[in-house]
Amino acid sequence: MIITNAFSMSMLDTRDAKYLRVEEIGVNQASVLACTAHTEGNLTTAVGSGTLAAIFAGQLDVPLVCQRMALKLNPCRGEEVEMLFGQYRGPRLTGAEDELPEGGSLTWYRIEIRA
Repeated sequence: MIITNAFSMSMLDTRDAKYLRVEEIGVNQASVLACTAHTEGNLTTAVGSGTLAAIFAGQLDVPLVCQRMALKLNPCRGEEVEMLFGQYRGPRLTGAEDELPEGGSLTWYRIEIRA
């Protein structure tokens, strides 16, 4: 599972990725998915902001670090790529936050991609 703060169609290899499902989920379900992936050693962090990584870690109850990377999602036939996408909305982050600022919110999405 990949945890990210960004998602774009340009991340998909559309020649092979034939199925895309995006589902809004609550923070409790997102936390269960993240904790399970972390326990299984199957968690990749692709959060490009240290501030958001800290906020995500607090909400999901898993250790996360800032790791900026270019994602190219190309599931092999019969396999699935699963992502947790945290969409931040709110005031500009100063870089000192480790929790959501007043007026800020996170919406969690579970994204599944299959060949």
